[in-house]
Amino acid sequence: MKKVRLMYPSECFNKLCVAISRPVKITFISTIIMGLVIHFFFLANMFPNLDTVTIYANLRWLVITGRWFAFVPGLLSGDYAMPWVNGLLSIFYIAISACLIVKCLRINKALHCVLISGLMISFPSFTNSLVYIFYSDALLSAMVFACLAVYLTHRFRYGFCLGIIFIALSLGVYQSYLSFAAGLSVAVIIVDIIQQNSSIKKILIKGGKLFITLLLGVIIYFPIFRFALKKSELLITGYQGIDQIGRMPISTFLLLIRQSYMSIVKFFYNDNYGLHGSFLSYAFLVIFFIALILFSIIIIQKRLKNNLPLFFVLCSLIILYPLSCNLVYIMASNSFVYLNMVYGLVLLPIAVITLMELAQNYLTSEIRRGIRFAIQAFCWIISIIIGICIYHYGILANKVYTKAHIVYEQTFAYTVELVTRIQNTEGYTIDKPIIFIGTPGETINQIKIFKELHGFLGVNDNIAATYSYPMFIENFLGFRKGIEFGNPSHIAQYQLEQILDDMPLYPEVGSIRMVNDAIIVKFTTHAGNLAYMSELPILKDIDILAQNTFDISSIEIINGNLILYCGIMDPQLYIAFDPPLSYSGNWGFIELTYTNTEPGFLQIYYDYGYGLHEELSTGLNFIQTEYEQTKIVLPIVHFGGIHNLIGIRIDPPDGTVFTVKSIKFLAEF
Repeated sequence: MKKVRLMYPSECFNKLCVAISRPVKITFISTIIMGLVIHFFFLANMFPNLDTVTIYANLRWLVITGRWFAFVPGLLSGDYAMPWVNGLLSIFYIAISACLIVKCLRINKALHCVLISGLMISFPSFTNSLVYIFYSDALLSAMVFACLAVYLTHRFRYGFCLGIIFIALSLGVYQSYLSFAAGLSVAVIIVDIIQQNSSIKKILIKGGKLFITLLLGVIIYFPIFRFALKKSELLITGYQGIDQIGRMPISTFLLLIRQSYMSIVKFFYNDNYGLHGSFLSYAFLVIFFIALILFSIIIIQKRLKNNLPLFFVLCSLIILYPLSCNLVYIMASNSFVYLNMVYGLVLLPIAVITLMELAQNYLTSEIRRGIRFAIQAFCWIISIIIGICIYHYGILANKVYTKAHIVYEQTFAYTVELVTRIQNTEGYTIDKPIIFIGTPGETINQIKIFKELHGFLGVNDNIAATYSYPMFIENFLGFRKGIEFGNPSHIAQYQLEQILDDMPLYPEVGSIRMVNDAIIVKFTTHAGNLAYMSELPILKDIDILAQNTFDISSIEIINGNLILYCGIMDPQLYIAFDPPLSYSGNWGFIELTYTNTEPGFLQIYYDYGYGLHEELSTGLNFIQTEYEQTKIVLPIVHFGGIHNLIGIRIDPPDGTVFTVKSIKFLAEF
């Protein structure tokens, strides 16, 4: 009988180092190094936003959003926001994910490993996730689960058994990374077809295993989710449309698929998140065009077109690849898609790097000198553009962190003065309730730079103007608890109606008073609870309206209703306000009454004088056909503490007759 020998820890470590391939080592080390270089400023400081000011976060509450497993990886970093700990774990998870991608796509060249590492660790979705530092590491562990599921399913005969479990766990941490798993699954099948010339039967079996793994992972996710809710005695929320998953009508799929493809164009070329600028927008067009050329050369040289079934499958997968990387638009059909949810789009430039590897491995020794030279030139162009992209993303990340630093310093200085004045109020004692009337921080001189950072969720222009400002005062200045935002019940309780009318706005003298044994601080004029502020009259001048439209074939005004005949290429109507609409209160709302002949997507952009951007918009990813008058109320997206709208842009569904009955603006006290 063979004796079992227990190895020393040092022996195990040495064997592990030998077993890990050189490309994986390069990928892991380069990801860690670039991660520290790019994100060090954030990791070494504490920059709170509207959510992280709490410092403490128990991730078990995330179960109501469908993230029933998020608290488990969160145990590694604990329940507190610690940038160095959470940040290092986040970088580590991305490094592991990058290694799994390199293994799945069979990337062997050192430069290509470094480029993939750079894209993964600098991609703006990672930066946006890092901003929510108290649970960034927990959510990014979902990326590891997604990549591990694909790797195990693809590489091992019965790996799909574990793959199904890892897909369910990934969904249980952060649902958006299903797009990453789907995109990587399609990519590995494409690479298999090109590299191995496998039979159509083997390819279909491999593809079927990956598809079934994803499908079964999704299926088993839901009963576990329901069980977790029942165990926690909680109810499912409507957060990001999680309560509507699985209830989507089949008729909406084609529209959602189109939206997914169009959003890719908007991301890389139209730059709807403000990430790329004009140079990189055109640079991405160049490398995607080069990728198409390289793909065509590979098809010709490997004679894949002679095997028509395999060629058809390959072309179908190429068409499906962008959609699979961006499934989030189908998954989140009833919600807004934020930057941290589109991490799967990084797989598109990674696919270009993979094609570059395939071209070098399989083409240069088999083709004529002229074509070989062209391929070499293409590889140089791709490498340079990807390198510039990584550098640009790194600079963009540090702009985010610099802005967060400036906003923190401004808010801290503003709050020190505010707390001092509250404490100096006549009659102040530590047990007196403090009531904030209106929105604090509107007198802070908002920074006008970094306007291109509008796509980053959670990078506030003014922490004082957020719902969590009392927690900032408590946690970062050590001031006592008990600060509340005023509401109508406070007005009645402390008999403030007449007094507030006579009080000036902070920081003027008299804006802080002791009233009926409570300290009242008036920041902005109160407007009552969800009261109409103004109604936008339907413009009568059709010529003026026509000058501010895109893809709208004609406009009519009948019985005071504005009727838009919309095209199919993203119809738009811009309405300018003269004078600008100025509103106060903690939140603003827009009430739109309309009819609609075709289902589709409705979005409203808010113009504060800094351009129209995706993050300054709100809407419904899908609205049904409504022949009867329908009313919706949507939140107005603020631009920091600025409440002066100079215009709005309405993007109705494609190909519809959209009738606007009325547009009203509301304010909440």
